[in-house]
Amino acid sequence: MEYVGWKDVNSAMRYIEAPDLYGQQKIEQGLSKIRPQAEENKTKILKLPVAKLQVHCALQKYHKGVRNLKAVRENIEQFCLKPLGMIQGNQTGYYFIYMPYRDNDHLNELVDDLLHELYESAADQQCLLEANIQDMKSKKMWS
Repeated sequence: MEYVGWKDVNSAMRYIEAPDLYGQQKIEQGLSKIRPQAEENKTKILKLPVAKLQVHCALQKYHKGVRNLKAVRENIEQFCLKPLGMIQGNQTGYYFIYMPYRDNDHLNELVDDLLHELYESAADQQCLLEANIQDMKSKKMWS
């Protein structure tokens, strides 16, 4: 006991029979309440309408110091479009994505967020992006 700094058996017992310091029981009880709600939300998500959107991205360099537009395009594809189920179109810079939405206002908000993310990704790599998104069903366009 002297090796670890305990003076007597009582000080050692404090560490052996410690109470639940991190509230593990409370956390587990809380998780059991959340799981049914998560399942309900999952079924609600599955019932949402899905918009098929065509995305057109045209990249340009800000200046001659930008070396590789292909790498910039691949970065945008990987981090912005692939999470939305990107399908490469017939021409370079054309893509199809699928976006679940609740209503038209929600779809507008999601598309605006995507456009902002696309523009920011291009600007971070010192490129100018011209992007258009069109809903294939309603023919509505965003820029």
